[in-house]
Amino acid sequence: MLAIVHTHHVRGGTEGFFRASNAIYVRYGLSDQPDFEPPSLADLPPEYPELEYHPAFDSVRRHRVTADLVFDSAAHVALLRTDSLILTLDEPDHSAFLAEIAELIDGRFDGTLTRSFAYEIVTAMRRHAGKARKYL
Repeated sequence: MLAIVHTHHVRGGTEGFFRASNAIYVRYGLSDQPDFEPPSLADLPPEYPELEYHPAFDSVRRHRVTADLVFDSAAHVALLRTDSLILTLDEPDHSAFLAEIAELIDGRFDGTLTRSFAYEIVTAMRRHAGKARKYL
């Protein structure tokens, strides 16, 4: 059995946070979309659609779960420290970016924000060796 969990940021949560924080992303070269908004849950395409047609797998199942998570500025910055996009920044930009995000949360959003996430769980069963064709 194969099981994959994919996390999506989706529209929702603290009103105005994405617009305000995206200006910081643009300033540090992490985005070129000044009006970026995360997609709505309904607009998310399925992850790993190729599994539907992959000869090594069948019984592909998909399930989405949504969650709103509340962060204070320190917790949100800790989460961002694990983000591969933000890890591309060199010092001192890395520290300055994270400090600006914390200042935004503390100053404009009273120290907390809510982020909306969708978790897509994809499972598939491996076909028996006699049934699978070579995948090219």
